[in-house]
Amino acid sequence: MVYSTCSILKEENEGLLKRVLKSSGGELVPIGEEWTKELPLLPNAMPGTLLVGPDELFEGFFVAKIRKK
Repeated sequence: MVYSTCSILKEENEGLLKRVLKSSGGELVPIGEEWTKELPLLPNAMPGTLLVGPDELFEGFFVAKIRKK
C-alpha cells in the first residue's frame, strides 16, 4: 500500500504513519533511490520514506510504502 500526502507537515506524515504502523502491525518498504534522483528531498526522520520539498512544478509531498508483516 502507498501512503501519500500533499503536505510536508510532520504530524500529517511521520506522526500519523507511526501510529498506523503501530496499530496495524505493518512495516515500511524502503523506496528505491532510482525514484529520488531528480527530486528536491527534505531531511526526513523516517528512513525509507520520501519527503519532497516544494519547487516551481509542485507543492511538497510525502510518500511511504507499507506492507503487512
